[in-house]
Parts: sequence; C-alpha cells; structure tokens
Amino acid sequence: MNLSEMSTFVRLQADTDTDDAPDATLTVYARAAYEDIKSRVFPWPDKKITTTVTSVSGAASYVLTGLSPATLEYVVSVSDSDGVLIYVSPEQYHELVLTSSSGTPTCYTVSEDGVTLWPTPNSAIVYTVRGYRAFTDWPSGSDEPDLPRGFDEAICWYMLGKFYQAQEDLELAGNYMNDYEVAVNRQLSRALRGPGTSAGPMIFGGDPRLSSYGRSYEDWVKRSVEG
Repeated sequence: MNLSEMSTFVRLQADTDTDDAPDATLTVYARAAYEDIKSRVFPWPDKKITTTVTSVSGAASYVLTGLSPATLEYVVSVSDSDGVLIYVSPEQYHELVLTSSSGTPTCYTVSEDGVTLWPTPNSAIVYTVRGYRAFTDWPSGSDEPDLPRGFDEAICWYMLGKFYQAQEDLELAGNYMNDYEVAVNRQLSRALRGPGTSAGPMIFGGDPRLSSYGRSYEDWVKRSVEG
C-alpha cells in the first residue's frame, strides 16, 4: 500500500474525513511507524547486497554506486580473487598511511560513502563488496514503504492509534497500538526467517600479509579492543 491508500483506509476505519484527519497529520503518523519498524532490526536480511569496485592505480578511496534504490549502509566484507581483505578501523588506517605505500591492497576501512584500500592500489583489481543497503526515505522518497508488504497493515494500525490518541480516545488508541505491536512482531518473525545476518565488519586473523606491515595479528586485535 502507498500512503494515499493507507490514509484512505484510516479515514474509512475511523469514519472521519480530511478535516479531522488531514494528509499532513497522517503523513507524520506513517513516517513515525516506518521509523519505529526500521529500528527494530539491524541489519535487515532483505537489505543484503553485493556490488563490485575496480581499483585504479594511485586511487585509495572508492564510492559505492549503482545500489538502487539506496546506498550501502553497512559493509561486511571486501574481497578479491585471493581472499578477504582485513578490516581496520579508520584510526588504524590513518596510522597505516603515515608510511605511504602502494601495491596490492590487503586492508580496507569504511568511509561515509564507500571503502578505502591500503596499500594504495597500483593496478586494476576487481573487489567484491558485501553488505547491507540503507532504507529508502518514505513517504517522501518512494511510493511504498521499503519493507515487506506485510508491514503495511501494521503501519495502518499505528496511524489509527495516533489518530485516536489525538482525539483523546485513549481506549481505542490503546487497542490500535496493541494491534500494531502484534502485527509488527508477527511480521518481524516472518522477515527474520532464513539465512542469519552477518556481524561484520570483521577482522580476519592468521593472514601473513598483515605481518609484513610491521604488526602481528595479535597486535591488531589488541589495538582494536583498546581503541
């Protein structure tokens, strides 16, 4: 359902009109429900994506594009044909670049809109980036909420609950908010079935490529824990 269909349902259910339930008010209620549902799970399994970037000699940072309908929010791993690169925190990355180096990247860190590799690549290599995309904006950014369609019902119950709360009918407001919680929990249980979510970003140990840059795997783990 899009917002217009939800608003029509809410007005019919409440036997009201646009004077008592204007579009602007119902839009706020719908957005609040959407944000609440989004916050219940991270990362969402259905937002898992895989994309690729090709390194360019002399360029360390790469913006991740082509991730319609949204941008990559959470990176789990970066890999090439030889295996998975080692994740380092931005602070660790800044330490690495103090000793400027180019070559075949062995590490990566995550920036606001992409990934940064180290050492700075000196050739073209295809990297596979796995992670989770961000949600699209709604209602302003798309016709339907960026959720499985089963959540449409829950959003309608939330809108009705807030409508009756504004009308100071706390009994009906409470009933509809209870319906909202039941519907959300039912749909979350369904949405989370299947493959488990990943915990990344992760540091992968035992990689001899790391020690060649002056720090053992144990040192990296210690620094990661200590910050």
